[in-house]
Formats: sequence, structure tokens, C-alpha cells
Amino acid sequence: MRSASAWAPGHITGFFEICDSEGDILHSGSRGAGISLAAGCTTRVFTREKNAPDRPHAGVFGIHDMPVSKKVIELFYNKTSIPIPEGLEVIHKSSLPPGAGFGSSGAGVLSLSLAINALSDAPLSVTETAQIAHEAEVLCGTGLGTVLGDTVPGLEARTAAGAPGTGAVRSFPLVNGLLVMACVFGPLFTKKALADNKTRDRINESGGKCLDAFLKNPVLKNLMSLARDFAENTGLISHHVRKVLDLLDKEKIMASMTMFGDAVYTIVDENLHSRVLELFSKADAGHTVFESAIAEKGAYVIDET
Repeated sequence: MRSASAWAPGHITGFFEICDSEGDILHSGSRGAGISLAAGCTTRVFTREKNAPDRPHAGVFGIHDMPVSKKVIELFYNKTSIPIPEGLEVIHKSSLPPGAGFGSSGAGVLSLSLAINALSDAPLSVTETAQIAHEAEVLCGTGLGTVLGDTVPGLEARTAAGAPGTGAVRSFPLVNGLLVMACVFGPLFTKKALADNKTRDRINESGGKCLDAFLKNPVLKNLMSLARDFAENTGLISHHVRKVLDLLDKEKIMASMTMFGDAVYTIVDENLHSRVLELFSKADAGHTVFESAIAEKGAYVIDET
């Protein structure tokens, strides 16, 4: 059995601007800014030996058997003209809340594309491999700029829309010891949100202005302030999220809504950890708490030797 694995970070987008380039997926996507997370997705791909007994299952597993992962497989083998190996299996293992604005889809497809490339003895460059992941996200309507953001650690700004190699991304340093804390009520699916023309108009009216303001002072406090302005402008804040935001506001703890998810996040140091947990405990029933450190590196192939 041959196998290969790769990892990609989760990602929270603070604000963004939709940038369509008709007929050119590699230049389509978004401009914006966000945070790459130490929590992410590890994807393992492997092939069964020809004479090995059939497994009870074959295909793509994990993260709801992601259809977008199947698109990555299709795009990779079409691009390379390599026949799809008999018995190819994919296993995603994610530590991210699915569909709630933590970049689970982007982390899944980027780690998958990197892993398939490694399994195939790297016929594509890292950039070309990441472009396949971006293309799959755009075609399936599951994301616009997450893959580009996932290529760098920590605080990032995507200053030109598109895939890795055509878009542009900058990474900014952060102090050590910061923790992302989130109160998660459930998913708010990207495809559905982006299909609403009024929502798209509100996003584009606010997103570009937020990015311009952030680049004048690219620090975490500014990101969080602008992210909250952006969330308010989208009109997507649920009553669950509003209640938690109000609780955090009273304590002067900067927070916003994930894009897109029915969730609130804040980024704090360890001194505020217990207080934030206490405030989250007052949220409406049915929530879960998610925590992650900040990513110290972007996506990579895992050395299995």
C-alpha cells in the first residue's frame, strides 16, 4: 500500500470582498484578511494493493464525505493526465467545526491536493497543487480565498484575489500565546450565503473598505475592530450570536462573527481564557466551545519516512 499525508490550517476570515473574474477561476476569489489556525485538517491518501481484499468502503471519508474533495481528485488527475489509481482512498481528519466559518473545506481540499501530489511523486509544483484546491472551492461554491490564506501562518491579508501564484497574500507577526476562542451554534453554509445577491452587495460595499483600512495598520486589534464592523454590515448576525457579542462587549473583549458560521470568536491571551469561558457558558443552549492556537506555518506535506 502506498500512502501520503498533508496538513492545512483552519482559517477565520475577518472581512472580505468578492472578486469575480469571469472565465478565469485562478484570478477569481476574494480580497480580505483573517487568521490561520493551529487547528486544521490532516488528509491521508492511499491505494490498495491489487491483490488485497476489497475494503468495505472506498472513496472519500471525513468532513461529511466532502463533494469538493471529489472535485479535487477529478481536477488533479485531469491536469496531470495520470490515471486515477485503482482503490484510491482519502481520509480527512479535521479538528475544526464543519461549516461554521473555520475553513474546514479549504483545509480539507488543500491538504488533499498536497497529499495526492505527494502520492503521485510530485508531478506538480506546490503552487500548481494549491491552485487545484482553490479551483475546486470556487467551482463548488464552498470558498473564495481560504486556500490562499492557508498558505501562510498567523495574521494574513489577501491583497489581490485569486489562487496561490496569481493572488497575493501577506503575513504579519503576532505575539506568542494568543488563543482563538469561539462559541459555536452551528453552520451557515458559504454556498447559500454567497448565492444571495443582497448579501453579496453588502459584503462588497464593506469588504474592500475594511481591507484598505487594515493595511494602513495591520495589527490584530485593527483586524478585530474591522471584522466586527463587517459582520454588522452583512446583516447575518443571529440572535444567538448577538447575545454572545453583547456579553463580550460589556467586558470590552473584542469579538466578531465567523464568515460564514453561526458562531462568535475572540482572540485573547491566557489571562482572559477563564473569563471568556464563563461568558460563553451564558450563551443559549446547544452551543459548543472551540479553541485553537494561531498557526505557526502554512499547509505542508507530512514526511512519513
